Amino acid sequence: MPAAVFIQRHEAAYPEALARRHYLDLREFDRLEEGGHFTVAEVPAEMAARIRRFVRSVG
Repeated sequence: MPAAVFIQRHEAAYPEALARRHYLDLREFDRLEEGGHFTVAEVPAEMAARIRRFVRSVG
């Protein structure tokens, strides 16, 4: 299953290698510069754009 991981600022230490081990078809791994615990509510347009871009890349 294709996956995308977007790391929030407060999770900055989360290693990309761990995500790649857990998600076998990781297509996108990115560290976010904006937002906090409720990133989707805080920067909805940015997150919607990222999710749309990911879905288009899979489809």
